[in-house]
Amino acid sequence: MTLYLYNINRPLTDTERAILPAERVEKAERMSFDNDKALSLAVGFLLAKFGGRGVFHSIAHTREYAVLAVSDCPIGIDIEHSERNFRLKTMARCFTDEEIAWCNAASSNRLRIKRCIEIWTRLEARFKLCSANELPCDTDVAYNTFEYDGYLITTATQLDALSTKI
Repeated sequence: MTLYLYNINRPLTDTERAILPAERVEKAERMSFDNDKALSLAVGFLLAKFGGRGVFHSIAHTREYAVLAVSDCPIGIDIEHSERNFRLKTMARCFTDEEIAWCNAASSNRLRIKRCIEIWTRLEARFKLCSANELPCDTDVAYNTFEYDGYLITTATQLDALSTKI
């Protein structure tokens, strides 16, 4: 698996924009907010430049980063800022009792929020893995979560596919 990140605080160069499909540029130009335009162009760039390097890929974006995961087995990815505002209603609606207990057992509010974000990115990455690859919801999944520049990034890989690669 290889991850490619793009920080939209650095605008695409003319050379980078030149490899974008016209449909992607037109889509971005129709967006109302500059941040959304930049993220759309960054995702298009990552897909155009690196998307063909593996059989499977997954994309995610938030605030200032777009990320692309490329792999030779099914994969899902998500990225969220580690200090994102996280509503308790979302936690109650989406998390298991065990996940809620783990979040609430944190020694500080900041750690509780970070734990919530970690669970959320796992849920998102799992959803992308299973839905994009038509896998059943009860698929055994291996997660890898790490922090980069204040963001949590989680990848989800089908455990059976992962074990055959080792």
